[in-house]
Amino acid sequence: MSTHNSSPLVLRGDFGEVAADFSRELTALGLEHCIVGSVASSIYGMARATADIDFVADIPANQAVEFIDALAPIFHVDSDTVGSAIRARDSFNIIHRKHLIKVDCFPVTTLFDREVLRRSAIVDPGIPVSSPDDTLLAKLVWFRLGNEVSERQWADLLGLARSRDPEADWLPVERHADELGVLDLLRRLRDSA
Repeated sequence: MSTHNSSPLVLRGDFGEVAADFSRELTALGLEHCIVGSVASSIYGMARATADIDFVADIPANQAVEFIDALAPIFHVDSDTVGSAIRARDSFNIIHRKHLIKVDCFPVTTLFDREVLRRSAIVDPGIPVSSPDDTLLAKLVWFRLGNEVSERQWADLLGLARSRDPEADWLPVERHADELGVLDLLRRLRDSA
């Protein structure tokens, strides 16, 4: 994980507090994690309202109880549901008790997920966030899985593409997009941006 702040934007307010609470507990347990999804794309691209915070996290089954116990004072955690999801390598959600903001947690299940964690960057207030390129790639995958109809996802993608350094090399992104089966969408995005 990178420790530089590659984004001029920061997480503030209720969302920042919720993300920091979740991240702090996972860090204390030695669990790799990072913000992904719309919060990440808002940090790097065009900010927009969202109802939750998405994280990718690598939580081994043998740490499920420890994870649940650590989060229970701050988050509403259905221990049976979350424990089962962790053991099955499935997603789950929890709700921050103070702010009533939902955190969706997605397990590391692919090599790409592992790379997202490795390439994440720390943003203020000390929370790992997926890189701009990984955020773009993941959103392309979600756009494809959603039958390519979400105007909100496409707007997020346009914001990410337009905010990208014009001098940055697209070849690594194209290689990953090809591996993920979304190279055609990436090309369409670049033509639209």
